[in-house]
Amino acid sequence: MTGLEDTTNTEANRDVAAQLEALNAKLLETTQKLAQIEADNHKLREENASLVTAGRVLTEASSRYRGVHVNPMQDLNATPRSEHVTPRTVNGRSQTLRHEHDGTNHDTRETRDDLGREDNLTLPAGRNTTHFVGAESEPIVRSAETAYLEALFSKRLGEVEAMIGRLPGVPAPIRKSTLHSFADTPFSDEIALIEMPRKFTFPAMKMYDGTSDPDNHVAQYKQRMFTTAIQRECREATMCKGFGSSLTGAALQWFINLPNGSIDSFASLTDLFVEQFASSRNLEKTADDLYEIRQKRDEPLRDYVGRFNKEKVSIPCCNMSTAISAFKRGLLPDGDLYKELTKYQCRTMEDVLSRAWAQIKWEEDSAYRYRHSPRSDSRVVRNERSGREDKPYQRPRSESTRNDNRSTHRPLSREDGEKRVSSTWPDIST
Repeated sequence: MTGLEDTTNTEANRDVAAQLEALNAKLLETTQKLAQIEADNHKLREENASLVTAGRVLTEASSRYRGVHVNPMQDLNATPRSEHVTPRTVNGRSQTLRHEHDGTNHDTRETRDDLGREDNLTLPAGRNTTHFVGAESEPIVRSAETAYLEALFSKRLGEVEAMIGRLPGVPAPIRKSTLHSFADTPFSDEIALIEMPRKFTFPAMKMYDGTSDPDNHVAQYKQRMFTTAIQRECREATMCKGFGSSLTGAALQWFINLPNGSIDSFASLTDLFVEQFASSRNLEKTADDLYEIRQKRDEPLRDYVGRFNKEKVSIPCCNMSTAISAFKRGLLPDGDLYKELTKYQCRTMEDVLSRAWAQIKWEEDSAYRYRHSPRSDSRVVRNERSGREDKPYQRPRSESTRNDNRSTHRPLSREDGEKRVSSTWPDIST
């Protein structure tokens, strides 16, 4: 028993010793890495210090020559004047420099500094008032001045255009296209570099302007593109490139304004398209919306059935019992079909429609027979005659006047008759 314990202790000591050696090795390796890092850090500090020193020297040199004007090269045979002339050595060559104290260059430099400070522009590194003698350095100085002036002019022009755009009633200035704007495309290189088939013809379809359902347009576009003969390896690129040809108006403007290289698949294009025009999507209808369909008093049964079927097919999952109940409730209560559906219950929509079509045939046949029967024609003629205005016959004016004159002679009385019978001539019989 004691020997077994000694063996166990020995093995445990060996394991501990092995772990200790491994830890010592890791510690030594870590110490070496730390020393290497410290050496690299010290080296970087020295390089940084040297760079800082060099920068200070350059700064002092640039400030030393700031505001110094160099005279143009003089004739070698002429003796230079000693007034305000200071010989200096620049880059190992002797140059003649002259300080001007008349204030002209200082005022120009101060004005440019003020402009740069107001416009938040960084002056070019080579822009200073120091001109070295020689024609080689003159183009360099001119290019630096030109770049500064161009930057200043561009910034001021942008500010003026922004001010014009804020004025009410003033149209925005027309922006000029860049030189390579013809190559702008919202597709990535994986799609843009694939060439479309040579004999590809875009299928005819209705253009989308952003006012209808975008999901319907995408579905219609897919079906039209599936009917064209396109190779499988270039099908997605062709569908992406041809999608813009199916847009117009606001939808086409949205497609043009997409950032370059932002579309890498047809799925991402359709997702952005549906998200942009989500406000034009049709609201999803339910079976309860069928209860809003009602038959009008003077509406034929055929028209009511057509309206009901049109709404029913637009519902993706329509409950059959709900559709039957809504169809029956929408009928006129005093109609024959409503009475029949109330007496005889229907379990399927096909049974309801079959009875509805039978009722439609009966109504249309009855109306046809009524319109073409002789009795109905005579009634129509009689109604037309009764609609006329029967005016009494009016005699001519001359005839009526003559009759009126006749009617004024009244019959003679006895006394009047006797007077008329007695002669007015004198009696000569005696």
